[in-house]
Amino acid sequence: MHLSRTWIAAVLVAVGLVITSCGYVPRPGQGRPAKSPPRSGALLGTYTEPSQQDRAGQQAAVLGLERSMDRKLGIAHWFYPWGSGFPTWREPWAQQGGRLNFISWGHSSTAQMNAGAYDRVIDERARGLKAFGKPILLQWFGEMDSGTLRHDAGSPAEFIRAWRRMYNRFTAVGATNVEFVWCPNAWAFETGAAQQWYPGDAYVQWTCADGYNWAPAKPGAQWWSFERTFRHFYAWASKKNKPIIIGEVGAVEDPSQPGRKAAWIRDLAGTVRNWPKVKGVVWFDSIHNTRSEPNTNYDWRIGSSASSRAAWKDIGWWQIFNPRR
Repeated sequence: MHLSRTWIAAVLVAVGLVITSCGYVPRPGQGRPAKSPPRSGALLGTYTEPSQQDRAGQQAAVLGLERSMDRKLGIAHWFYPWGSGFPTWREPWAQQGGRLNFISWGHSSTAQMNAGAYDRVIDERARGLKAFGKPILLQWFGEMDSGTLRHDAGSPAEFIRAWRRMYNRFTAVGATNVEFVWCPNAWAFETGAAQQWYPGDAYVQWTCADGYNWAPAKPGAQWWSFERTFRHFYAWASKKNKPIIIGEVGAVEDPSQPGRKAAWIRDLAGTVRNWPKVKGVVWFDSIHNTRSEPNTNYDWRIGSSASSRAAWKDIGWWQIFNPRR
């Protein structure tokens, strides 16, 4: 079929206008752009651990935090093990409340995925999220660079092949409302390890990292600011034409210096204000252990002290966290 140059040019202009209206103009090879990041500022969200795991308990945890902030969260973070079905009641409930959904889908064997063993599961989740119909962030196999997950993660090449397989199956189903979030550990960008696991610009909508300030609860850990924790990640990710999200972040109290965690939270906001490509920050609001320290709990909760709760409420009203959509 022969098309006129004028007609082709008109189509290209129209496509360019549509893409530009989304806020991110991809370079060649960038893949489809993210549709959900704000035009300016960043969405502020949490994963908030409920005292009871039923539906009422989970909703109460989110609503209780929002009451303490006197505002709505911008992002609701949900965790699903690999074998769990989703979406559930959580996603429409959060969406109806004006929150962007962020799903962390648990790790699975990349060898099994590459062999096609999980194709049916992937397609079921893709169809479910397509039917949801609204923009939704999906992170599969977060912190894949962790040594404790290496058995399932395999090599970087195996992981990348598995990620692309999943992405392509979502695309084939037509689940283009799903925005894929690639999220290793922040510290691994300093060593260059994290970058080896990147699936490529055409297979990612958001770049992400998880990072925590472990001191003084973790023996030998140094007190690191938010900026120190994420600076190497931001230096790498800011060169990509993609929005950035902090997928998990937290700090513990310093008993020797009351108010130090509160100052850390305000410092976080000050840094994000100077990092314009950060479009989302999600606090890990929980008391939790780690895979390498199953018997040690770290108190990342926003309300671990009155001062930290007040600091979180304060930054919730900063202009940076009240973005234009």
